[in-house]
Amino acid sequence: MREWVYIAKELKRGISINKITQELGREYKNIHTIAKKIMNNVYEKRFLETLSGKVEIDEMYIAAGEKGSKTLKRPPRKRGLKLRGRGTYDKDKPPIVGSVERKGKITLRVLPNMRKRSVNKVPKRIDKKSSVYTDDFTAYSRL
Repeated sequence: MREWVYIAKELKRGISINKITQELGREYKNIHTIAKKIMNNVYEKRFLETLSGKVEIDEMYIAAGEKGSKTLKRPPRKRGLKLRGRGTYDKDKPPIVGSVERKGKITLRVLPNMRKRSVNKVPKRIDKKSSVYTDDFTAYSRL
């Protein structure tokens, strides 16, 4: 456990994994695995914080799905980019709802669609005393 704490402190100071490996006398792959776990947890925690104060919410649609590869033994799959209207998870264009605190914290959430039932799950990480600002999209009306 001491080594994990030491690795976390050194990473925060900007020390390379190679230098930490030399200082601890351990194998690179072990230190690299620990460092990746620490960094992933810190990164994921940034997006799971509770927001408060003035919070802005909006959605965006990102094309998802595999396009194919030369190594796969199947024809490339085409993305549903030519469909009109709002995307859904099933159409390979899932909505990603971002909540941004005006002080800088953010949360991101992938939703199956933009119906009111799905959008009502968004405020779980927003303090109940917060002021929420959205656009005129009707799914946000209950927020």
